[in-house]
Formats: sequence, structure tokens, C-alpha cells
Amino acid sequence: MADLRRWLDGLTGERSLGRGVRAVLDAAVADPELCAYASTHAVARAAGVNPATVVRAAQAVGFRGWPDFATELRSRYLSSLAVDRIYDLYAGPGGGTGGDGAPGRPGGTAGGAPGRPGGPDGGTGDGAAGGSAGGGVPGGPAGGTGGGPPGDDPADVLHRVVGHDVHLLRTMLAGVDPAAVHRAAEVIRTARRTVVFATGTYAAPGIQLAHVAQMIGHDVTVQNGAATAMLNSARLLGAGDCFLTFSLWRTSVAVRRTAEVARRAGATVVAVVDRRSAVAELADVVITVPSEGRGFVPSIVCAVSVTQTILRLLADADPAATRARLAEMDELWDAMGVVEDE
Repeated sequence: MADLRRWLDGLTGERSLGRGVRAVLDAAVADPELCAYASTHAVARAAGVNPATVVRAAQAVGFRGWPDFATELRSRYLSSLAVDRIYDLYAGPGGGTGGDGAPGRPGGTAGGAPGRPGGPDGGTGDGAAGGSAGGGVPGGPAGGTGGGPPGDDPADVLHRVVGHDVHLLRTMLAGVDPAAVHRAAEVIRTARRTVVFATGTYAAPGIQLAHVAQMIGHDVTVQNGAATAMLNSARLLGAGDCFLTFSLWRTSVAVRRTAEVARRAGATVVAVVDRRSAVAELADVVITVPSEGRGFVPSIVCAVSVTQTILRLLADADPAATRARLAEMDELWDAMGVVEDE
């Protein structure tokens, strides 16, 4: 895990760290799968320190506490894995979750030190084997809920996936910076134009943002085509414009390069990310959301919620103008027969 070591070394710099703090960071590099999902008590046991030292270690590298550090570590760990490996992590007989869909180490957890992926001890609850905790989907004899093999109960899959998204939303509410979301909305509101750059499924929140923002009078478009098309679009941006991206899981080289081009030209860069990525380092406004999915692709639920919040802030900035734009839109829809009356 050389990438994790470089990341942590970059956070610590030349500072001298205590032996206990260093032991925690070394444990995160040695077993990121454990530390990304485990409780502070479980990490403390792995590092040979007390739980308070685990919290201090997270704070020593710039995080508010262990949950924030673990979220970043989890995103970095998952982004380092091949897609089929991520599928295997969550699709085995131990691919369950803890209470309320909280992200447990793949293999199922009961809110504490989780079992190895698909192992016989999936779901340990800080030592107690079997079962799932606190309202999670009931597990098998080893505490997992099952993953995706033939015959898996669709209701279990639904509860597992949706329950996990509910947990992500709660995590976002507890950790996202409302001021950053407000700044993003203000940048879009005052920009001459905004272009959303994103690839694959991560363009979905951008499509929603552009569509609804246009409805209420803002020049917002989406660029999710070829790298050359992205570059052409970024080259047209300048001072007074906004470059916005949803950059989750693995960083797109095309998005990072076009962000560099737009920033050099004077555009304001807004980034919705799931970790302190290269794109986040370029951005003037950064909104960090959790994105760990219960499958082989990240969840975009939190990114969509941020989009909806930005749209509400845009609309509420000038209620009279918003009402007028929406009324005009309704009239045009009626005149063109866009919406069918039922």
C-alpha cells in the first residue's frame, strides 16, 4: 500500500509524531481493510494502543476524529482496488452491513471489529460472533447477510443497499460543510456560465443540476463527452465562469487536466469529491461527501442530495424570479404539449 504511505507522509510532513500515533498510522497502511471499517476500539487493539490515541492519530493528520479519517481511508482503499475485487468484497456470503446499514468491513459487521471478507467470522460486534446489530438485515450463522449469489432474497438486497445509502446520508449530514455548499451555490448563481465536467455515472448529478438550474434561469450545461470535447469546453472558460465537477471513486485524468486548464484561465473550480483527491487540491470550493457503495460502483446518493441543496439555494436566492421562471416554464410546457395530462 505504497500510495497510502505516501498520502499519510504528505499529511504528516516533517512533524515528529508520538510512538502511539505512528503505530495507528502504520496499522492503517498495513491493514487498510480493517482500519477503514473498524471501530476505534478495534483499531486500538490492532495498533497496540488505547482508543484515545486512535482519535489523536486522526487529528494529528488533519481530521476531526477517527470517523472522518476512516471515511477518507475507505475511499482511498476502494479506489485502489480493481472493480471485480470490489464486487467480490460485497458479493460474498459475508457481504452484509451493520446496524442501520452502517458500513462494516466487507464480510458483515455488528458495529464493531468486522470479519474478513466472506470469512466464517463475518460480523463480530467487537468480539461477539454471529448476527447483525442494531436493526441491520439479519445475517446468516456467521453474521453476514449474503451478497449476490443466486437465490439471495431480493428483500435482503434491497434493505442492505438502501439501508447503506441511508447511513451515507446521515454521515454526510454530520460531516459535510454547509458553508461550502452555500459557496458553491453562490459561485453558480453569480457565474456568467457554469459547465459541469464528469464521466460515467458521476455525470448524473450534473445532468440534474444543469436541467433544473436552466429552468430557473441559470446558464449551466454538462460536458461528459470525449476528452477532446471536454478540453475544448474548458478552454472557453475564463474569469467569471464556473468549472464544476463530480469526481468520485477514481479520479478521471480528463477531468483533472481540464480543471487545470480552466483554473489557469481564471474560472472558479467547484468540486464535489469523496476524498482529498488531486481534483480537490485544484478546487476553490470543495464539498466532500461519502460515496462507498454496496456493490462494485460507488453510491451517488449523497452527490445527488448536494445537487438538490444547491438547486434549492439557487431558487431561494430570488424567490420572485424563480416563481416567474417556473410559471413561464409551465406555460411553455402546456403550449408545446410536453407533459401529458392524466
